[in-house]
Amino acid sequence: MNYLKSLVEPIFNSKTGVLLRNTVGFKRTEFALPSNIKNYSCSDLFFWRTDQNFRTFFRFSDIPNTYYGIENSQVLLIFYNKYGKELFREILAVNDAVTEIEIDKHKMGECEDYGTFSIFHLFDPGEMNDVKITNRCYVGYQFKNSLPSFVHGNLLAQYLDLSVGNNYIINNDVAKVFRNPSTYIIQKNFNSFDYSELMFCNPSEENIWIEVHEKKIELLPKSSALIKIDHPKLLKIKSNLPMPRPVVFSFKNKFFDCHHG
Repeated sequence: MNYLKSLVEPIFNSKTGVLLRNTVGFKRTEFALPSNIKNYSCSDLFFWRTDQNFRTFFRFSDIPNTYYGIENSQVLLIFYNKYGKELFREILAVNDAVTEIEIDKHKMGECEDYGTFSIFHLFDPGEMNDVKITNRCYVGYQFKNSLPSFVHGNLLAQYLDLSVGNNYIINNDVAKVFRNPSTYIIQKNFNSFDYSELMFCNPSEENIWIEVHEKKIELLPKSSALIKIDHPKLLKIKSNLPMPRPVVFSFKNKFFDCHHG
């Protein structure tokens, strides 16, 4: 039985196998990390925003040193605009247990907008195998003079094979799309706020659609969108993305809060 399982499992979890399972509805999977790669760094697709006097702060840990004893590592940060187009990349040396970077309009070339970014830890795994890093660190959003409100990573999206040296090819096939739409309900009473904004992104390599209160949007891979809502009693989100979980920004007078849906 174990021998048969070892033969079937690679096919079952392959890209083609996952696509077939999600199409026919048999043991569907929302996210599929690479099973054939020994060492990789995986990232969520995080949101940045500099519009409406927002500033973004990103805090990440030195995961290679903390869990694998690897010193002098680096991180690769990739920034995308709201249409999913890559804006720029930068590589930073990791010198502290926790590093914070600020993303304001000056860093984004005086751009007052929003988009997404990802982070990958860079180092030579050497003789080690099964070095699998998933970065789901924290992003803080400061609105005008408010204190930053922090949320952790939202949706797994991309990975980088650590065995390919300096050939930084980003793979975007972690998040999957279902043929039958799903419904996601946010457990929150929005009536007590002046208004809220829902920020969505597309972490998959396929086009997706999202419907919120008769507002339907389509998102290209790595693209993002903000949807403003007023006072819904019950917020339902429909999408062909199996977990269309937004980041929620809520406003009331001078009060601001940010959290996962």
